[in-house]
Amino acid sequence: MNCFAILLAFVLSSAKVTSFKVKLVDNGYNNVVIAIHEHIPADQKLLENIKNMVTRASGVLYNATRKRAFFRDVKILIPRTWGEQKGTQTPTYETYNQANVFIAKSSHRDGPYTLQYGGCGKEGRYIHFTPDFLLNDAFINNYGPREKVFVHEWAHLRWGVFNEYDESTPFYRPNLKSRLESTRCPKDIKGDFCMPSRTPGDCSPCDDESPDLCVFTPHSTQNTNVSMMFMPSLASVNMFCDSESHNAEAPNDQNRKCDYRSTWDVISESEDFKDNSNKPIYLDLPTPTFTLLQPKNRVFCLVLDVSGSMNAEGRLTRLRQASVLFLKYIIEEDSKVAIVTFNSNALIKRYLTNISDDDTRNQLIKDLPTTAEGGTNICSGLQMGFQVLEKDGSSEGGEIILLTDGEDSSVGSCFDEVKNKGTKIHGIALGPNAEKDLEKFPQMTGGFMFSTSDTFSSNGLLDAFMEISEDSLQLENTGKDIEPKGSFVGKVEVDSAVGNKTTFLVTWKTDSTPTMLIIDPDRKEYKNNDFKIEEHLHIGTLQIPYTAKKGTWMYNISNTDNNQQNVALTVLTKPSDSKNSPVLVNTYQKPGQPATIFVEIFQDYSPVINAEVTAIIETEKGSSSIQLYDSGSGADLIRNDGIYSVFFRPTTKGRHGFKVRVESIKKQSKQEPALASHAMYVRSYFENGALHWNPPKPPVSDNLIPVEDFSRTKSGGAFIVTEVPPAGEDVYPPCRITDFAAAMENDTVMLSWTAPGDDLDEGTALEYELRISGNVQELRDRFHNATKVNTTAIRPLPARSKEEFSFVPEMTNDTVIYLAIRALDETGLASGLSNIEQVTIAKPAVPTTTANIKDDNKNTARNKDLILGIAVASVAGGTCLIIGVIAYAVQKRRSGQLNIGVI
Repeated sequence: MNCFAILLAFVLSSAKVTSFKVKLVDNGYNNVVIAIHEHIPADQKLLENIKNMVTRASGVLYNATRKRAFFRDVKILIPRTWGEQKGTQTPTYETYNQANVFIAKSSHRDGPYTLQYGGCGKEGRYIHFTPDFLLNDAFINNYGPREKVFVHEWAHLRWGVFNEYDESTPFYRPNLKSRLESTRCPKDIKGDFCMPSRTPGDCSPCDDESPDLCVFTPHSTQNTNVSMMFMPSLASVNMFCDSESHNAEAPNDQNRKCDYRSTWDVISESEDFKDNSNKPIYLDLPTPTFTLLQPKNRVFCLVLDVSGSMNAEGRLTRLRQASVLFLKYIIEEDSKVAIVTFNSNALIKRYLTNISDDDTRNQLIKDLPTTAEGGTNICSGLQMGFQVLEKDGSSEGGEIILLTDGEDSSVGSCFDEVKNKGTKIHGIALGPNAEKDLEKFPQMTGGFMFSTSDTFSSNGLLDAFMEISEDSLQLENTGKDIEPKGSFVGKVEVDSAVGNKTTFLVTWKTDSTPTMLIIDPDRKEYKNNDFKIEEHLHIGTLQIPYTAKKGTWMYNISNTDNNQQNVALTVLTKPSDSKNSPVLVNTYQKPGQPATIFVEIFQDYSPVINAEVTAIIETEKGSSSIQLYDSGSGADLIRNDGIYSVFFRPTTKGRHGFKVRVESIKKQSKQEPALASHAMYVRSYFENGALHWNPPKPPVSDNLIPVEDFSRTKSGGAFIVTEVPPAGEDVYPPCRITDFAAAMENDTVMLSWTAPGDDLDEGTALEYELRISGNVQELRDRFHNATKVNTTAIRPLPARSKEEFSFVPEMTNDTVIYLAIRALDETGLASGLSNIEQVTIAKPAVPTTTANIKDDNKNTARNKDLILGIAVASVAGGTCLIIGVIAYAVQKRRSGQLNIGVI
């Protein structure tokens, strides 16, 4: 079984949206969102070039998908920083962070790329173009026509296919007697191997001494029209490689990550086209419809539950605390806010009020509810919220923050109305009995969904309000139940890219005010008399009056009472005036099969690696934490791409909330400029029969950029677990091995991989099963029929350890073999098949001294040869070397005509 395809029906819904859903309806893609970053200056040419690119790309896509898809409806999100633009509409659900395509500057690259983290056949996160790429026609020579580059990246994003070229392995030899081949698809693309020359138009033969300088230059005239995932810059290329044209020999990511399937095979199995959906149509393509969207100042309506159950567990007090802090410190200037409360009926407490100064904020705070009674009618609250928004003109583009702790059997009565209002609804479920269908409102409208328990120190309510704001960064969000005379001590790192309006927010549960101490990097102390303390609300706030100093800030909150004190701390800040972009953190979950948590950590669109990332999962039964990794193994697709991942195995049913805490590892966190799924930079090309050289691609330095010490906390939203495995029953197999690597050293096959666990990526597997074949399809589709290699010398190490193994095959020189491995646990559950590797046998196996060892088993029916098997396993703190002299039979197999060692 594959860790990405385990049949477990435990997660019903995930409520944090990665990007608002693109839909393919009657062969046309609707609701494609392209968003321009707020730091890009207004430029009408940029808008026109975006429209031209997408319009032309629609025709390219139509041909490439064999007349099955085109772009019909595209929305371009213009930032508020452009000033009021004519002909724009107010967005309903669309936001920058949820767009499908980002237009943003990057200090490290101008080349287009797509952020992928879900594996083969899985949708990616976003496409990134820089404004220079869209405005400077010189890039057309480097990458090809923009419309074809867009379709290349769309294939990454929408269908989860990968590049058919490889910058790290641009050439290969199918066997020792073969000529050098370019890593490409299809194999019959013709070209020359050239060295850059000072003479214009000169193709100098490649020098064996300098292979890194060699460039494959395709001929301008080709007899093939594939493939879009290799070199879309070629004039003849307008299709994807299929099973007939696919080059299974090429050492590229498409083969490694998609088990040697062609790009079209993966695309045709996607939700867009599987089961013959969206059949080919023949028509004159319509020009895509473009809608220009420009967000206005945000408009919120707080719809707050004041039913009788809100009196329990201090919920009403927590509601007031979070709402006060939201209104006073979080909500942006010039936003509008209204307040509606509901129990069995709804009541308008405050119509929309423009946030202009402290007085208006305080007026809103006075209208927050102070009592709770009656039943729960969620729809009445929403309908009153719509009425308030419409009084300002329209409910479209407005946002409702819906907070409730109660159940409501009639909640479905307003689903249709919610769908038609164009209002984004954010849901906050408080306590264990909040309405189970609450998630449907954010799902229908593109809002966020949050869940917080009755544990005061979890600080979940304020976490939710912070996430909805999107204006401030959380450096810390934590809490503790402090014992009498005890303390809550910790630190927060402030980096130079942040520090404006840095605020320490402390809340507590009882009437006893704790002693608060904040110490800045210069050892300056801030005590209770520096805080603004609101005793009746149990809130203390310290806003640093200047840009907070870079460095480590310490906090110490002490309980002077004789009873336990429940305390929560939030530290929020805004970007400084520094030229450095702040480190940004985003979280996503993929429910089911199994649940996976992803965390993006980027600075200026470059991945931050070597960070320490922890997810804190909260349920009514308590909280737990799990570590996330950017290791390229287990749940993680690509090593050091800034995406940290982990599998989540729930043990309790119900609603789960989670947040992540991210910290740099002192002097180790680095900014990595490179990303995997980027468009091919064309070094040379033919035009009218003449060879032209582009400038060398700007080099990516091997020296990683250091990242300052930093702290970040980010809410991950909520999801519901409907089923969990029975206690004591083993339902999780070991995780699929995704970084299996093979190489030849003399006559020995050297293998390495990251160890999976007994259950996904936890624990220790029982054993490995390694098989080889001369036929990649046999290995992939009929693994049990392939030749088995003896691996009894391997004693599996704990998950995430480095495993190594080598063996000497006996077979004909110049033979290509394919290898794959899987892990098994003690109950016989098997992982999915690893990525498939290939090696070419460099020379016949040389007999070793072990060949003279006699076979004492006279009863065997087969002739036995001996092969030395070596297993080397590296663990933290030492190396375990297991050398086994393994006697096993040599058997000739028809498939691939191999003569290798078998059990």
